[in-house]
Amino acid sequence: MIKLNVKEKGHILHIPGNAPFRTPAKVDITHMNLSMVITILNNNGITDFEITSTDGDEKRVYTKKDFEIGKEPPKQDLSKIDERFNKIEKMLYDLAKKKSKKSDPQEQITNKLNALEELSKRILERERVKEIVYTSKYDGDSKKPIIEELDEDTFVPEVDISKMELKGSSSEKIGEIEGAEEAADMLSRLK
Repeated sequence: MIKLNVKEKGHILHIPGNAPFRTPAKVDITHMNLSMVITILNNNGITDFEITSTDGDEKRVYTKKDFEIGKEPPKQDLSKIDERFNKIEKMLYDLAKKKSKKSDPQEQITNKLNALEELSKRILERERVKEIVYTSKYDGDSKKPIIEELDEDTFVPEVDISKMELKGSSSEKIGEIEGAEEAADMLSRLK
């Protein structure tokens, strides 16, 4: 279980997942995001608080100092940084070597063209090629193509409508009716 104990007086805090409360207060924050709780406390300017974590017999108490972020980054040894740069340089050099060993684009294109040529030969051996003859008709000296007129009968066939019937609902006008009672009588006579 994790409990928040805010000791400062006079603040109203709203932590998502709990109802707003007035400080000083002790609140159960077991099922909440701890970093969100710390952020809300810092945003409200609360510095006097404790977070108590209880796990069986073990009890730990954390204060604001435990959650403060160090202002100065830890100093790193420059020799380690140089070692890391050297490793990166070596990896880049090895990568450049591998790329240069690959075949150049002209060889790749030649290989693909050879593969396509062989594939087309296989297809042609399997298929029988029929001879196709193209002819054209021209009108004498003018070298204009001859336009043939086609019969309209070939495009629009005749439809025999002698045996066709129209089906659907039929309506009948009885007459004009003035009153509601007359309309009810007329409707009751319809079958």
